Amino acid sequence: MKTLVTGFCLFGIVLSLCFGCTNSSSGKGDLIVVDTKANFPEKEICIQDLADVSYIPLYISDSTLVLRIFSVTPDGIAAEGEKKCILLFTPDGKALQGMVSRNGEGPEEYSGICDYFVDWKRKEVFVFQDFRSVKVYDFQGRFLRELLANNRSRLAFASVGVSDFVCTYSNNEMQTGSRPYFRFSKETGKVDTLDAVTVNEQIFINRKILWDDGRETQAKGGVNCLFSMMDAGFLTNPSLDTVFQVLPDWSMKAVVMPAVSPRKDKNVPLLDFLGASDSYLWAQFHVRHVTVRMSDMMAGRREDSPSVNMYDFRTGEWCVPKYVNRDFSSESCYLSQYISLFAVPYGYGMMTLGAPELIEAREAGEVVNDELNQLISSLDEESNPVIVLLKFKSASGR
Repeated sequence: MKTLVTGFCLFGIVLSLCFGCTNSSSGKGDLIVVDTKANFPEKEICIQDLADVSYIPLYISDSTLVLRIFSVTPDGIAAEGEKKCILLFTPDGKALQGMVSRNGEGPEEYSGICDYFVDWKRKEVFVFQDFRSVKVYDFQGRFLRELLANNRSRLAFASVGVSDFVCTYSNNEMQTGSRPYFRFSKETGKVDTLDAVTVNEQIFINRKILWDDGRETQAKGGVNCLFSMMDAGFLTNPSLDTVFQVLPDWSMKAVVMPAVSPRKDKNVPLLDFLGASDSYLWAQFHVRHVTVRMSDMMAGRREDSPSVNMYDFRTGEWCVPKYVNRDFSSESCYLSQYISLFAVPYGYGMMTLGAPELIEAREAGEVVNDELNQLISSLDEESNPVIVLLKFKSASGR
């Protein structure tokens, strides 16, 4: 915790003690300490044991072809359509409740989308342009305002409370001794630095690149410094030693930390936080030093991604999950290692299933859920993906 300014170290310790006072069997609030060098066992887990599962098909027409799903919330579903339009579906996916289609070069248009955020309460869409600015629109696509005009840095952001984002710049742009996190007003664009958090050392994944002519070059890759759920933000810079959740009142809760600080051991794998609920937490552990061949990179072959690890607050155990969907009889076709948590509110997770795969499974008699069978019967090969929404059960089982 030495990377935090005087007083914040004590603050973090007090927080971890306060949140660690709950009954450990409840799985709520405990600071997790994990050995990032450990290899955890694989475990087959039925998603219906983790969560209440619902399937949401997305309405399709010539104007609503979905290229990727950005977020799923109880208030609506946001997705990117063709020509960089933003589609705003009703929660059941059956109709549009809005659309933003302002791609262009004009002062009230966006020329590219790095990311965006839909504030369903404010009925506003924040379009983060790559290396440029943030433009805000209403659900009918009307331009409202521009924030951080002519900003030249790539931003990571997460919504905190009703009125603000917590933001940071990309890892490559941070300076040693900097205070990289700041509070950013959704209404005015006012920026307030979070003075309590200082980065005193930059930590990267170091890649040695081997060329066919015998040369060696070095490249650096970063671990995400901010993890965003739809209503929660987590400070994840590895030099902080601890992942902190920024709470709505802008206090901070210590969530998880590596057993060995990457500042003290230059070879220990880096903790990459992938989200949490009251009952579970997910993370990857990235090897600090990697050797790759340029010929492999040019051919599209990349080094293996580390396993996604899952922690169960109720049992205090880690595993490498292999998820099974009980609504299918053929388990081998529906195993997945990844549940997305960045596109959903806290307490939820998301997967997607492609329409062609679902149709094939139904024709093979592998779908054993009657409601899902009926849903698939309305799909064709060109249909949008079906969202699998998970509402995680609490530590008590519901």
